[in-house]
Amino acid sequence: MSIKPKWIKSGGGPLICVENELAPQWLGVNANSTTQGSDRTYANDYKRACSVSDYVGKIALGNRHALILGDMPLETQIWQLHAQLPRIVRVYYADPEVNVVNKLESMHDLDFSSPVETLEIDVISMPMIVFDSAYPGQDVGGAHLSFELPPSYIGALALL
Repeated sequence: MSIKPKWIKSGGGPLICVENELAPQWLGVNANSTTQGSDRTYANDYKRACSVSDYVGKIALGNRHALILGDMPLETQIWQLHAQLPRIVRVYYADPEVNVVNKLESMHDLDFSSPVETLEIDVISMPMIVFDSAYPGQDVGGAHLSFELPPSYIGALALL
């Protein structure tokens, strides 16, 4: 049995995945959270997120990092089956008649041995949230996804 999926998508730019306690530091289109530091290359945090050219990337947020789900503004959900780790699912192309969740649940042995990209992450606090990078983190309201990882998770994010 899986958790009930909720889908989100952005208004056109990338999504951000960050520890909930770090979200208020993300300023979206309002300002650049690094202007107190040395990186003044981008006018705002949204532009920093848009600078990620791969499917996924990480950028500084305070003394930690935020994951940027780059490329296209895709419909996204968190999917978790049984006791497995949660998966961030992004749909590139699918027939409107296809139930993505049913397809995922029917795939008993997903093979993660050959990812397209990998990225190491270090998670200190929970929960993690995913939201439109244009929004300031303190203003996302219900327009976000939330999930938990094991305590002190250090692992790799794999894109298949």
